[in-house]
Amino acid sequence: MSGALCKRWSALGCLIVLVMSTAMVREARAQTEDDLYKKAAQEGIVNFYGTLAQINAEKILPVFEKRYPGVKVSQLDVTSDQLVTRATTEARAGNS
Repeated sequence: MSGALCKRWSALGCLIVLVMSTAMVREARAQTEDDLYKKAAQEGIVNFYGTLAQINAEKILPVFEKRYPGVKVSQLDVTSDQLVTRATTEARAGNS
């Protein structure tokens, strides 16, 4: 694959993960995308934990926010090691 195509697939993969991760919101037991969106809009923010390069985040996250008005994405911009530590710590504390 060409470099541009790899970047596009990488960005698409990150977007898919971001959208799917909204389904894992603790209290969101929604069955449809519309139900899930309503619950996310009530909270107003989606925390995104990932190793998405900043240049890609600047392109992808605004598209998500445009697609889902009223839902802001808060990106945790850390290394993969820091991400694992953070996720493990929060899971142990019951914040997952």
